Amino acid sequence: MSEASAPRPAAVDTDPAAAIVATRPAAASRKARRPKEARKVTRYTLDLEQQQHMHLRLFALQHGVEASRICRTLLYLLESDPKIAERVLDELFADDEDTTEG
Repeated sequence: MSEASAPRPAAVDTDPAAAIVATRPAAASRKARRPKEARKVTRYTLDLEQQQHMHLRLFALQHGVEASRICRTLLYLLESDPKIAERVLDELFADDEDTTEG
């Protein structure tokens, strides 16, 4: 990173997301809808490029799991592992650094 490029924003301690506790994903989210095991589940739609979608589906098929379970597990790792969170942030801001360097 050059001196002219903008640094990645520092984490803010007052961020409400900092209070969120990581939740290990359920084996199947449909089970969460049953009254006995009720917990609030929110549907989220994610737009993927065709190649990303194919990779996710193939990975799920190769390992015998649902693609949505893979995504929930990745979110859990992001929530629970500071090293992974740091790698995600580095990747998010890598494009910004590439474009600010002359």
